[in-house]
Formats: sequence, structure tokens, C-alpha cells
Amino acid sequence: MTPTTFAPTASACEPHRAFIEAQLRLRRNAVAIYQDLVDLHGYAGAYNSVKRFANKLRHREPEQFDRLAFLPGEEMQVDYGEGALTRVPGTDRWRKPRLFVATLRYSRRSVTGKPPASFPCA
Repeated sequence: MTPTTFAPTASACEPHRAFIEAQLRLRRNAVAIYQDLVDLHGYAGAYNSVKRFANKLRHREPEQFDRLAFLPGEEMQVDYGEGALTRVPGTDRWRKPRLFVATLRYSRRSVTGKPPASFPCA
């Protein structure tokens, strides 16, 4: 028994390619394009055909990421701020603790700590 192979056939949407491309440039979805094809152009094909055709035509630019490289000791990121209200142990008082995090760019090591009380609040 030999496997059956099918030759690819042209999509029923091919005659409407220009209209579909124009609608995709307007960022319209496949449902709206299908409805317009049926109402305005007398399209008799299925919605899934329009959806598959539109997905093939959509041009997606890949996200670009720039890799940053640093030498040891060249750069460090410092984050400083206040945390959520917490109760001071042994009292009924509440306060916002100050937070400090330093991250070295080369090794990605972080140092956390409690800044001195004289440190100004951000």
C-alpha cells in the first residue's frame, strides 16, 4: 500500500489577496476580514480558509534583543527604595523599611542590605 500524496491546491482566498493584505495592514482580524469578504465580495469559502490564508500573509518582525557585555567591575546597578508597611517588632508601630540591592553586571551577583538610617529616602 502506497501513501497517498496530495498536490497543493490554490486557496479559495487567492483571488482576494490584495483585499486581505490591505485589511491586514489595517490590523483587522480574520473574522472581520471574512465578514467583509462575504458581504462585499460574495466570498463563498469557509472562515478557516481565510484564517489560514491571513496567518500566512501576516509578516511578523522578530523581536530584537541587544546583548550587553561588561568587563568585571565596569558597571553595577543599584536599586534603593521603601518596602511595604511592616510592624516594628515588640511595638504597635508600623514603618516602611528601606531596601537596598546592588547587582554587578558582569557576574550578575547581587548584594542586599539595610542602608544606614542616615541614608536619604528615594
